Amino acid sequence: MSDKREFIKKGLVLAYKDEKEKGKSNVSSVREWLESYDFLTKEEYQTILDEMLLIDSVYGAYNLEVYMDGSCINNPFSTELQKDRVIGAGGAFIIRDTEGKEVLNKSFKLPTIYSVDGETLSTNCHACEFQTLQILLQTLAYSSVNMKEINLKVYTDSVNLYSQIEDNHHTKQPIHLQLKKEIMKYIYQLNNFELVKIPRRENQMADAMAKECAYL
Repeated sequence: MSDKREFIKKGLVLAYKDEKEKGKSNVSSVREWLESYDFLTKEEYQTILDEMLLIDSVYGAYNLEVYMDGSCINNPFSTELQKDRVIGAGGAFIIRDTEGKEVLNKSFKLPTIYSVDGETLSTNCHACEFQTLQILLQTLAYSSVNMKEINLKVYTDSVNLYSQIEDNHHTKQPIHLQLKKEIMKYIYQLNNFELVKIPRRENQMADAMAKECAYL
C-alpha cells in the first residue's frame, strides 16, 4: 500500500472509530459502510474490514484479562554466533472480559532477526514475549476508544517478562530495552495494569497458538 493509500486506510479506520463512539455503527453496518469506498482493492478492503471488526470486538470491554505467550524455534544445525539460529517465531494472546467471555484471540508470526544500533541479531524466547505484549497493547490502543478507561490484567508464564515489567528489573539486552520503552508508553495510558506470573500449565492455549505460528 502506498503512503497515500495507507493514509486513507488509517483515516477510514479512525472515522469508523469515531462513528462507533457516537453509537452510529455496529458490526452489521461495517461491510456496508466500507463498500461505499469502491476505490479499495480486495486486499485493502479485507485489511480495513478486519481492523474495524476488531474495534467492534474490543469496544466497551474496559475490564479485560489476557493470557499471552511468545515462542521461537531454534535451528538445531546453527551455532550460537550464527544469525539464523532461530528459524521461526510467533506470539499469541487471548482477551477475555471479567466474566470469562472471550473478546478476541489473535496469533501472529514474529521476526526471527532484529536490528538494534546497527547490529543484526537472532531473536529469542524472551524477546518474543516482549514483542507479544507490545502487540497486545498496540492492538488495544488502536481498537479502543479510550485507553484511560481500560483496566488490564495480563497473565504470563515468563519469569523474565514479569521481572522486567512488573518488578522493573534492569536489563542489558538492547532489544528488551527497546521493546520495554514501547510497552511502558502504552501501559501509562491505561487506567490500571497488572502483570501476573502463572505456571506454564495454566497458559497452554496461548502457548499452543504461539508455537503453531512459530512453526508456520
